[in-house]
Amino acid sequence: MIGYGILLVVIVILIYSVIENRFVKTVRYRILLHSDGTVQRIGNGEVPEDAAEWIRIIQLSDLHGCHYGPDNINLYQKIKSCNPDILIFTGDMITKYKIIPSELISLLERLASEYLCIYSLGNHELKERRKHPERFQAYLEQLQQAGVQLMDDTVREFVLKDRKLMLGACSSTIENYSKTLKPCAKNVYIPQMDCADVSGSVLLAHDPNFAMEYRKTSYSLVFSGHLHGGIVRIPGWRGVVSTQFKLFPRYAGGYYQLKDKQAMIVSRGLGSHTIKFRLFNRPELVQADIYIFSKSQR
Repeated sequence: MIGYGILLVVIVILIYSVIENRFVKTVRYRILLHSDGTVQRIGNGEVPEDAAEWIRIIQLSDLHGCHYGPDNINLYQKIKSCNPDILIFTGDMITKYKIIPSELISLLERLASEYLCIYSLGNHELKERRKHPERFQAYLEQLQQAGVQLMDDTVREFVLKDRKLMLGACSSTIENYSKTLKPCAKNVYIPQMDCADVSGSVLLAHDPNFAMEYRKTSYSLVFSGHLHGGIVRIPGWRGVVSTQFKLFPRYAGGYYQLKDKQAMIVSRGLGSHTIKFRLFNRPELVQADIYIFSKSQR
């Protein structure tokens, strides 16, 4: 009887996992960037009256070519309902060594026709570029034709709602994603920026494991992914195992205050690959509303 009971529990968990992973949830953050550089997370209804007009950033990470509805229509509609000012793709939108699905290309084309779309690289893009350079180059050309802007270890300035926003992208190296070798901080290149006359600064960095390296920079806000929320999450607590098979990863998903003048948002990701399993860990779309104070606001 005990054996049947255990079997029933396992079946229920598997069914639950399949169902929950068919529906994307939107996780929302509200963040103040003060004129002195201080970063502060706030709750609903806590926006100061003198706050400048906000910038809404939507982050997609670790889609791995998965799709939601025919031609990704469900994911597209969810993004559109957020009314974003900018979309950022923080890596692993594809899965290494696999044909890039037409549903992904169609989604990116549709989004880029309506929004500013910035794409930074994850480990799956890096590995695909090394093993299948011609196929990866064709993918990049499709992104460019669609209007998606690729950032690979670069930094650029954008103007959104009359606010100058500096965006940097850190690609790291393939070696840092090894499941057997210890990641090396020396292999992490983070593009430097000129902070003069900039309202806010954002770093797109796929791997949150290098948070200590990001702390050394002057970027206000870091967006990461990679760890898939810890794959299996303990409800109300944290993720259990990272994509590199490390138990209880420190930055599996959520908002992390790294220091007074810097915070990191880690997406739990939208998809999975190889062993397609997530539990108590729904696919996640990140919405970050950024309130930027100009230097003239006190």
